[in-house]
Amino acid sequence: MANRTDVHSSARSASADASRSRSTRHMVLYVILLGLVSSHFALSYLMSTHPQFNLHDYLNGTAPQPFQYRALPAWILYLASNTGLARSLSAQLPAPFSAQLPAPFSDPEQLMFLLLVAISMGGMIEITRRCILAVTSDREFAMTFAFLTPVAAYITYVAIANSYRLGMAYDIPALMLFGWAYYFILTENFIGFIVAFFFATLARDTSVFLIFVYICQRWTNIPTLLRRDGLRLVLIGAIYVAVIGFLYTLYGKNLPELAMGQRRGTGIEIPGGFFVVQVGQNIQNLLSPIYGPSILSIVGWLWLPALFGWRRLDHPGVRRTLLVLPPLWFVAVMIGGRVSEVRTFGEMIWFFVIAVAIIARNWLIERGYGNRTVSP
Repeated sequence: MANRTDVHSSARSASADASRSRSTRHMVLYVILLGLVSSHFALSYLMSTHPQFNLHDYLNGTAPQPFQYRALPAWILYLASNTGLARSLSAQLPAPFSAQLPAPFSDPEQLMFLLLVAISMGGMIEITRRCILAVTSDREFAMTFAFLTPVAAYITYVAIANSYRLGMAYDIPALMLFGWAYYFILTENFIGFIVAFFFATLARDTSVFLIFVYICQRWTNIPTLLRRDGLRLVLIGAIYVAVIGFLYTLYGKNLPELAMGQRRGTGIEIPGGFFVVQVGQNIQNLLSPIYGPSILSIVGWLWLPALFGWRRLDHPGVRRTLLVLPPLWFVAVMIGGRVSEVRTFGEMIWFFVIAVAIIARNWLIERGYGNRTVSP
């Protein structure tokens, strides 16, 4: 009897060791891929896009409105590029052979921009993994589908689908911070959410949509929502207003985009210059077949598998978010954005990646994948 018990104990121990070894191999492969994909994305982003405004002006707080309001990446890049280490590293890199070549990394500002984009993309992949793990409890599946985010981001921010191919210094860091806040919504960590929301608002004012995501995730009915989360919603709104007001005091006197003679489009500046009202131009672009492929490529085409797999999307919070946020976002872009720029819809990538991951896993389970649940 004792021998049989020892045999079973040894078998369980061997199985546990094999499982740990497999998990370690998967994690090592995941980390290697994360580094390679992040580096490739950063190089592609800087090499394949052109700036809408001068990076040096942005770092020094003199870029036009509304771009300068997306201030957190500018502060980070300013501090990083003025360190002795950044200047020393950039001095060792070759200058471009001609003025037409992009991304001269012998400039410390450009070098730190490259590094910030790579770090942000790496953070996005890891945040995606954690988000998928939160809604599926499947570690291996989460590692694999985490790379859906850089694929969608490549289409949205780098590929030819973005008809303007603009490289904004704040886009990828803001996208990462938005996803960080969304992760805390999914895991119902309110303290973590308000911290991430604060930084996301400093990076881009589109963080306001996170308030609606929070409501969608927590929704039951209006009386219950107000009783349970009313004070929290007031706090979130107060943080947003305070941050926007603070940024206005810093950069409200900057010249607006239209006054700077930007080459793209016309519109009406609102007081403060936080966005440009250009509904007429957006309607024309929306009706033009030229912009059709670009507009249809929003969120890296992930709306297609989300649409066709809708019945397999069994997460109530994610379902409500996809029902509410895309129409709301589209209306906001039609009023204060450029509908032909797919990057203006970029933060919605998070909702669709998580939705497609849930749909894909349920589809696999229907075909015998097995409902493995593993703790984070």
